[in-house]
Amino acid sequence: SATRERNGLRRTLVVTQVALSLVLLVAALLFSRSLQKLLGINLGFDSRDVLVATVTPTGSNFDNAEKRKALSRELEERIHSIGEVTSSAPTAFAPFSGYGWNGPVHADNDPARTGGKNSWFNRAGPGYFATMGTPLLAGRDFNAHEDVGAPKVALVNQSFAKQFFAGKNPVGRSFRIEELAGKPDSVYEIVGLVGNTTYNDLKEPEPSIAFFPTAQDDQPGTDSTFVIRGRASLESLETAIQHEVT
Repeated sequence: SATRERNGLRRTLVVTQVALSLVLLVAALLFSRSLQKLLGINLGFDSRDVLVATVTPTGSNFDNAEKRKALSRELEERIHSIGEVTSSAPTAFAPFSGYGWNGPVHADNDPARTGGKNSWFNRAGPGYFATMGTPLLAGRDFNAHEDVGAPKVALVNQSFAKQFFAGKNPVGRSFRIEELAGKPDSVYEIVGLVGNTTYNDLKEPEPSIAFFPTAQDDQPGTDSTFVIRGRASLESLETAIQHEVT
């Protein structure tokens, strides 16, 4: 008994509902596929059971670089001595921290003074790659003797080797980073090759990365960051680390 106008409105509402439902269904399917694709990305490290701890000291006791470096060394020793900790290492910043550092790089056979290809950088202490589960493919890890007074060294990933050394084993080769005007370029000897890892973006395809020893940083920031792998729960590890920091 409905009027023609009321039937027309009803048909319009049904068509609109079906159209919106189809749009939502397609959007949900696309989201699911994107999520599945992101979850399938090889990060290059194993994040399970890894805790990231960042300490920011304040006050006059830590007002210069040497005091902050001494604190970082003591924290590293204390964290490593915790019974539940299986491995730990300092780093400039952990993956997906939101921080980044990059610059133009030249291989040792590149005579050009400017116009180098861009690469990402990070700093890491001995044991960082073992803690993160990133494979060491050639050469060696950093050691405790590589401080500011020692020759500058680096570990690079496979993408770095491909970009600057045609994919050949780069151990024993060197590269330099373009510095600001008036400052000589920094030259590093490559002592190790590691597997590819993500940096700050899951969608970035195998970025080129060079790692430098944290102990060779002559201008350390105020923060000390550590990656820690343990046999206990993350909550238990966090409590133990907070105790050592206090």
